[in-house]
Amino acid sequence: MRVLAATANPVVAPPAGLDENLWRRLGHSARAAVCMAHALGPADALIWTSRVGEREESEDLRHAVLSGRRIRPIGFRASLPTAPAAAVAIAQGHTGPVECFDVCAALALMRARLLLVRHDRVMVIGGDMSHKSLPLPGAGFGGLLVAQGEGLSIQDGGTTLKIPPHPTAGLVQLAEAFVQGTESTLVEEDGPSSWTVQLESR
Repeated sequence: MRVLAATANPVVAPPAGLDENLWRRLGHSARAAVCMAHALGPADALIWTSRVGEREESEDLRHAVLSGRRIRPIGFRASLPTAPAAAVAIAQGHTGPVECFDVCAALALMRARLLLVRHDRVMVIGGDMSHKSLPLPGAGFGGLLVAQGEGLSIQDGGTTLKIPPHPTAGLVQLAEAFVQGTESTLVEEDGPSSWTVQLESR
C-alpha cells in the first residue's frame, strides 16, 4: 500500500466552492475533516476514525444529561463520531463506501487495504480535539490518501507497547512524516494484539 498524499492539522478555512450554509452548520472537527479531504483530493472510499464527535457539543450534551436539562437534537447529531464523515461525504458528493471506526491508525489502515481490493483510492482521515474539561494529550487531525503499491507496510509486531492516548495520534504522526519526506515507524496496541506500521521515505 502506498501513500499518495497526506495532511496533518490543517488550517481550517472553507475550501473554494463549498456551500456557505453547509460550512456554517459544521463544528470544528467536521470543518477540519472537510479541509483535509479537500487537500487530499478525490477518493473512492472514506474511512474516518475518532473516539468522539464534536468535543464542544459532546461536553454540552453530557452536562445537559447530568443536570437534567433538555437535549437539543442538533447538539446530539453533532456529538456522534460519524458527524465529520457525513460532512465530508456531503461536501464532496461522495457516493462510495464511508466507514467510521474508533480504532488505532494501524487498524484503520488495515481496513483501507481491504477496501483497495475494490477501490483505487481510499482516504483515511481522523481527528480528536481537546476540550477544557477533558484534554486529550497529543490530540490532532491527520489524513492519508492511499492506493495499491509498495511503501506503507503493516505488520503484527507481537510486542507489548502502549498505544497513543487516542486513535488518531498515529495518523497524525504518519501524515507529518510523509509531508516531511521522512521515514516513520509506529507501534500501536489494541488489547492483546499490536501492530507496527512502517512508512518509507519518499
